[in-house]
Amino acid sequence: GLFKKYFDRFLEALPFVKEAGTVHLDNFCIAENLCPRTTCEEQNEARNKILDYITDLGIDVTSEYTYRELPLRADRKHPIKKYYRANGEKTKKGTWRNAPIRALGRIPAVWWMDNMTIDDCMEIEPSLFSGYLNKKPITSVFYGTMHGEDIWMKNGTEKDKWVPLFIKSFCTLQLPYMYLNRYKRISYTGNRIFGYTVTFSDNVVSKGADKSVSKNGILLKKGNDVILPLSDDNKIFIAYSEKGRDGEWNMPDAEFKKAKIFDITADGNKYIADIEVKDKKIHLTLKAGQAVVIKV
Repeated sequence: GLFKKYFDRFLEALPFVKEAGTVHLDNFCIAENLCPRTTCEEQNEARNKILDYITDLGIDVTSEYTYRELPLRADRKHPIKKYYRANGEKTKKGTWRNAPIRALGRIPAVWWMDNMTIDDCMEIEPSLFSGYLNKKPITSVFYGTMHGEDIWMKNGTEKDKWVPLFIKSFCTLQLPYMYLNRYKRISYTGNRIFGYTVTFSDNVVSKGADKSVSKNGILLKKGNDVILPLSDDNKIFIAYSEKGRDGEWNMPDAEFKKAKIFDITADGNKYIADIEVKDKKIHLTLKAGQAVVIKV
């Protein structure tokens, strides 16, 4: 009951957490303890009770990474190895691939999803578990949530330094991730060396080799040129080009004939012009690093 006591006091002090419906529990991992002896299974049961208590309050829990703990195992130079040795226990050989994702279904999103295989990504719906997929072969076909914090920490908070990187990361990582998560993951071919190709429902295909996304053979993204719907009703699109591009852009999901174009800036969206959509295509001229909103 100690956690319940502290968490209830936490919510009394910060009632907006419950109003927001989300809380972040960082590094919420478990490790087998020797004194008193508690196994990973026992600790996981306790962690599940904590997560269920918070969920029952109407609050989602996010955390740091994908938790796949094995008994008496510590990665690399983890300090818990010294603890095990001091108590006469040897860390066991093993790999995270042998361990289940113990908090699956209780933690919907994490900052780091490096403990995920291509098969995990195919089998686990993103509506159940999502986050930042930071393994390049997997990221190149599924993409993932972006990390604004990394951009600010490395480049500071001056607009001219962080804004271009933030826009690029959102448009080339977050945007395609949200789009592909609309569709059921059907099958994949290839490998992590030469790249994967993943087929989704509605004939959507993502290719890691050239970082392309297509629908019914119509190209929506190639490299860091991308145009995809932002809203679920397909009435708001975002287009971006890293090096600049002039020409036709495909919008197979668009059901409108006319739209307004806005330049995305750190000071808000700036109206550019009205534009016609012909045969689900538009003509756009984007400068290097420019992103625009196309809105009905």
